[in-house]
Amino acid sequence: METFNLARKWLNKCLNNHSSDCKVATVPELPPRVLDVSLAQRTGQVQLYITSEGAVKAANYLALSYCWGQVHSITTTKSTIEDRRKGISMSELPRTIRDAVKVTIELGYQYLWVDRLCILQGTDSESLDDWKYQCGLMEQIYGQATVTISASAVEDPEGGLFLPRRFALKVAIRETGGAWREEPVLLSCARPSKKSYDEEPINTRAWTMQEYLLSPRVLVYSTRTVTWVCSSGFFKEPLEGNEGVHWSREYIQRLSAINNGYDWHTLVTNYCTRNLSRNNDKLTAFAGIARRFHKQRAKASDRYLAGIWKAQIARDLLWIRVAPAHITTGATFYNPSQHSTSICSTEEYRAPSWSWASIDGGISYPPFTQAASRRSATRILRAETHLENLDEYGSVTGGEIEARGSLLPGWLNFEDSQTGPWVMVDVKSGSEAVTHKKKLGYAFLDDKDGIQRASGNIFCLNLVISGKFVYGLILISVPEKPGYFTRVGVVRIQRAELASKEAPDETIVIL
Repeated sequence: METFNLARKWLNKCLNNHSSDCKVATVPELPPRVLDVSLAQRTGQVQLYITSEGAVKAANYLALSYCWGQVHSITTTKSTIEDRRKGISMSELPRTIRDAVKVTIELGYQYLWVDRLCILQGTDSESLDDWKYQCGLMEQIYGQATVTISASAVEDPEGGLFLPRRFALKVAIRETGGAWREEPVLLSCARPSKKSYDEEPINTRAWTMQEYLLSPRVLVYSTRTVTWVCSSGFFKEPLEGNEGVHWSREYIQRLSAINNGYDWHTLVTNYCTRNLSRNNDKLTAFAGIARRFHKQRAKASDRYLAGIWKAQIARDLLWIRVAPAHITTGATFYNPSQHSTSICSTEEYRAPSWSWASIDGGISYPPFTQAASRRSATRILRAETHLENLDEYGSVTGGEIEARGSLLPGWLNFEDSQTGPWVMVDVKSGSEAVTHKKKLGYAFLDDKDGIQRASGNIFCLNLVISGKFVYGLILISVPEKPGYFTRVGVVRIQRAELASKEAPDETIVIL
């Protein structure tokens, strides 16, 4: 009960006293479907409310963010939607959703959005169409929710929100002058928590990243405490029954500041460390973040291309596959020569080879210098993607980049297997133009398959000159399609090494 009182205080303070970032301009439109919890306490049931068929079209509502896990619990399907409209017994709901219903009621709201009950689940065409449509509404659904309830500590919907937590004690402290007095002080456990907040189950899942970032207010039920996060800062459950410990935004690293200084590469690298149950959702689960970023940070005329922004395309293309967390060689980046199997499982097409969405696992970006000392080495003539549906931020069925630049042929050398492969080239020197082999630059390959695919000739297309380095793509030719290439990695070259190795400009297409 005390936690509910705190949550109400935090919500009222946010709505009434915080900056314009926290203000609610108008009552939002309801999502296509929501749970009506108004009768839950009296009848023990909630009902699925279909907005298009109901009298209420706009109302404040809450949303739930949680991990689906491996638990098979209640959903809404094409065959059960009418039953859900008539009523869903609270006893049928998994514990986390039951707890979220209670939070919604305690905060004084009637409607709650929960994906598994408000989006049709199933493989029939109607359900798939509904899923695709509502995936395109994630920025709106979470962005307009009054509060998003985050079940951060549990791995599946049966875990619940209300976990046992240790509360602080009053202690006596000695002042400098020697007098004793008793008052609350902020103490933390000497033994670190089993999991830091970043390691909580919800922060390992890809879908939940946008649910957190897009929400104006989040009520987080974590392992050790309950926390309120909004655009003006956050409150943490108190030591004693006051309002709680408060930090302003300047003192917290909250990635939800999409419009407050975090760049695109930070968002992408964070997202790519997270897990997906279906790898083909990689672009879809990030679409809401891309849409919000376009509104608040990118130029209105910019174009989004499967995780890449056209206005900064050269830098965005230079993502580098990083080593999985279980690798203990000390190397930061992925060295495929140390692995016996591929880490890139793309049995179904999901993105062009030049997009980070085409591979699984973490990525990083080179430490580019400031714009004043950075320039492009290749002209991008055309860049486009083919959308799976009308959502420009969602899944794609294809894409290509047409570029004109110096295409340098070479091959990979794996002699130094601890640090990874080098790109080798033939260099002619001396009065008789004798050809000899020379290291051109360090190669960062995308996956194990890249070794096999790059076993013959490779080509280096330089993209960005940054400080003393030149960064480019490692490409291989597409069989029976002259002038077409696919990406297999990134090369880093010392600028001094390029002086005698320039190749004539060519126009190519990268798939």
